[in-house]
Amino acid sequence: MQSTTNINVRVDGQLKAQAEEIFSELGLTLSAAVTVFLRNAVRYRGIPFELRLEAPQTAVPQTGEEGERAQTEDYDTGNTVFRLVQG
Repeated sequence: MQSTTNINVRVDGQLKAQAEEIFSELGLTLSAAVTVFLRNAVRYRGIPFELRLEAPQTAVPQTGEEGERAQTEDYDTGNTVFRLVQG
């Protein structure tokens, strides 16, 4: 039997609750989801998703089609990251 170890991580309480809700819908515990991440990190020998800086937002209000698109885009990077890890 493999031995296990504990990992203590400080995160925002709301972020943890949101993540646990998503993982629960997927049938995973937070511990299982972290294990998925760690196994993928080992498999890929690095962070198992792309890390990049987002373009800075402009100070000028957007109008027309560009403004509508900016208001409806999903910027929830936590969900994006989780989808990429599950990839």
